[in-house]
Amino acid sequence: MAMKWGIKNRVLFLALTPTIVISILLGVYFIGIRLGDLSKALNDRGTAVATRLASQGEYGLFARDTEALRNLARRTINKEISSIGFYNKKGVEIASAGKLNSDLVPPTTNLGAIQIIPNLLSDTISFIAPITLPEVIIDSYPDSSHSLEDESLKTTVIGWVKVELEHKATRLKEYQVLIHSALIVLLGLCISSLLALRLGHDVTHPILELTNAVEKIKNGNLETRIKTQSHWELGILESGINTMAGSLQIAHEELQQNIEKATADLRQTLNTIEVQNVELDAARKEAEAATQVKSEFLASMSHELRTPLNGIIGFINLLDKTELTERQHDFLTIIQKSSRSLLAIINDILDFSKIEAGKMHLDLNPMDIRECIEDTLTLLGPSAHEKALEIVPFVYSDVPNKILCDSLRLKQIITNLVSNSIKFTQHGSVVIRVMLEQDGPLHVTLCVSVTDTGIGLSDEQKDQLFTAFNQATPEITRRFGGTGLGLVICKKLVEQMHGSIDVESEQGKGTNFWFTVKAEKVLEINSSTIEESELRDIRILLLEKHRVTRLSISHLLEKWGMRVVECEDTNDLSYLLEQAKHNNDPFGMIIVGINQPVAEKDSINAVITSAKNANGGPVGVLVNTTEFLVHNEILQAGASLCLAKPLCRRKLYEALTKIFISQPQLSTQEIIEPLPSLNVLAVDDNLANLKLVKVFLENIGVETTLAKSGYEALQLSKQKIYNLILMDLRMPGMDGIETAMQIRNTTNPNINTPIVALSAHVLIGEQENIAAAGMNDYLTKPIDENSLRASIYKWTHSGVRTQDKDVSNMENLNKIKTIDWDLCKKLAGNKLDLAQEMLIMLIDALPGDKSRIMQHYSARNFEELREHVHKLHGACCYVGVPKLKHIAKELENAIGNAALEQIRAFVAHIEAEIDDVLTYFHTEEFQEISQIEISV
Repeated sequence: MAMKWGIKNRVLFLALTPTIVISILLGVYFIGIRLGDLSKALNDRGTAVATRLASQGEYGLFARDTEALRNLARRTINKEISSIGFYNKKGVEIASAGKLNSDLVPPTTNLGAIQIIPNLLSDTISFIAPITLPEVIIDSYPDSSHSLEDESLKTTVIGWVKVELEHKATRLKEYQVLIHSALIVLLGLCISSLLALRLGHDVTHPILELTNAVEKIKNGNLETRIKTQSHWELGILESGINTMAGSLQIAHEELQQNIEKATADLRQTLNTIEVQNVELDAARKEAEAATQVKSEFLASMSHELRTPLNGIIGFINLLDKTELTERQHDFLTIIQKSSRSLLAIINDILDFSKIEAGKMHLDLNPMDIRECIEDTLTLLGPSAHEKALEIVPFVYSDVPNKILCDSLRLKQIITNLVSNSIKFTQHGSVVIRVMLEQDGPLHVTLCVSVTDTGIGLSDEQKDQLFTAFNQATPEITRRFGGTGLGLVICKKLVEQMHGSIDVESEQGKGTNFWFTVKAEKVLEINSSTIEESELRDIRILLLEKHRVTRLSISHLLEKWGMRVVECEDTNDLSYLLEQAKHNNDPFGMIIVGINQPVAEKDSINAVITSAKNANGGPVGVLVNTTEFLVHNEILQAGASLCLAKPLCRRKLYEALTKIFISQPQLSTQEIIEPLPSLNVLAVDDNLANLKLVKVFLENIGVETTLAKSGYEALQLSKQKIYNLILMDLRMPGMDGIETAMQIRNTTNPNINTPIVALSAHVLIGEQENIAAAGMNDYLTKPIDENSLRASIYKWTHSGVRTQDKDVSNMENLNKIKTIDWDLCKKLAGNKLDLAQEMLIMLIDALPGDKSRIMQHYSARNFEELREHVHKLHGACCYVGVPKLKHIAKELENAIGNAALEQIRAFVAHIEAEIDDVLTYFHTEEFQEISQIEISV
């Protein structure tokens, strides 16, 4: 971390640093030179002494005069020379003086030079000089001739002299040099410091005065002035600061006057604001009261609008199940569509009102995104089929199965977008894709897109899409209808799900709506899904002309482990079948996709026939219609399965497993006891709704008690224990919530009976009131038979019978015709030849069906029995034999429940009814009726 120095320290640092560095460098330089001179002088003295002794000791060493050598060494010893030694050629000591610190190791190289060896341990330095023999002959030598013959006399070096010098004197001189140099450097530093301090004082003193003055001015002392008598730049700075301080003092005085004036104005404003706050608080309370009134108005209007619609739609559905002429059926269809459109408009307005009032809250629950998409598209499929549109769901494999989201609101968004695409698309397809956009440890972001090939949008139209009560053009409003609220509601719901929504479109080329939702992951523990398939390795030939549909189906089949070969043209079908036969790798099944089943009826039959002949395996057909008549014709043509598009993966999986995997037979030991009868108390002040609920409950075999008010319901609840109570919320006098609280009284016998609220509009606050009153659940009007059936099962844990009567009511069927020729014509679309043909086909098949049914029942082969009864029931659906149809349906249900007593009874009934149908068909009465109608 850098040090923050003041200007004084900086001046001193800049002044002293160069002086100190230069002084140290010069001191080190001159000290080094002086020390080098002292070391060189020592070496020179040692070399001179060693050279002299080597010359003087030649003779003594040659003559081996030890005493002479020793005297020579002693004379040479002084304070600096500590020891001298003479050695022969091999390094053996001959004579010495003083204490030698080490032995001599004769040099092996450069023998003629003086060797200098420092002794670090003894703080001495050794000089080793060679002693050489002159090249002359001495005649007076006593044994000269022998000496000349000695090999050692032929070598020049005859020995060595070693001189050891002490460093003490030299060290003392070195210390003197260091001390003198240090004193000189220190003296220079002191002089430099004095000069630097003086310079720093002259420079920094005015600056510090300026700094102190600025600090005082900053703290509010604007009367401060500077008087340092500085010159040049500092004088200019001093004058500028004094001028600035004077200006600030004047400005401060003016500001103080303005503040005092503003304070007085502020006090007056605060008094005004306080008055306004009181008025705003009163207005806020009025707004809250108005909001409460609005919420109550919405709830009331919702109830008042949906209550009559509940009766209208419910009785339309009941009327549709009766016998009607074609004209009456057309009128009823128009009424039904109009009422549903009115209900959709009411729902949009109420949803928009709830969103604007901040009352729309999400109900987060674990949901399967794939089932959500399939359920939505199944409901919208018929409207797409009417235009021969391909509606294709495509959920990518990395999308998680379960997420935590509001499934109802998500379906509402998808329904709105897909409905718009179907509405504005005349031909082509609508593709729904679900992709994983972002995957986190706890949350995922999904992207859902709806792409169509419709009329498209211009840039101006796209800018107005998400505006309330606004559609692209007035012409679209007149042509297609709608409130213009659907996309606004979608946008608000998507934003509540922490996502965004947008559109990409080009006029005349289609539209792509997409939105994102952020949802929490749901951990699935030991969850078994249909992806764990038993269909693995089965080879499938898929014939589908539409590319995206083919890709979607292929993706689904391959996910189950099936081997899929795709084909987009019937011309390639024969080639692929021949190739599979040649390779001895036949197809386990051929699946054919059809867009327009009515127009392509002949080609469908041809494809089924050729495929079965060539492959020998089952053929499945996927058609763009939900019409059972079309499905039945395709099944009669030889198809093993026929499903409607868009495909539901679970239905497809179950159909394929039924074909490829043998189902376990019913055990004759498993006998299910008949379900106990249920008694339900229905409470509503609206007689039409009350009657409708009664009809729904009676149709599903539930005994119903009716109450027209809360008081009457309370009295009835004290007299009898019911399995379930259906309670309308809004009733005059004692409403549903108060009635429920009274029933929950400890003295009431129905204290533990489940209570389900019925309301046309349930707000968030009302949900809390419903729970506080002790009600268990609520149903939103208009209610239908399926939702009522599901609620009864949920709270009573009992199943309910289907709309047809049970065996005990078989006597009521005696009033129905065995063969109803009017019904035959109606089911055939009033085409007499088709009605006669379908009836004859049924009559021809009945003897064989009867024989197989009796045979399988005798053998207790319930699986095959159920299969044949199911086919018979399907055939009866398009022929006017209501009694036989009813008995076949009841027998099929009994087999499914493994109720042996019911199976026995219905087998006897179906045998007798087949005989009655065959007998009545050949009577003159029926022949006359049919001939008259045919002749007409």
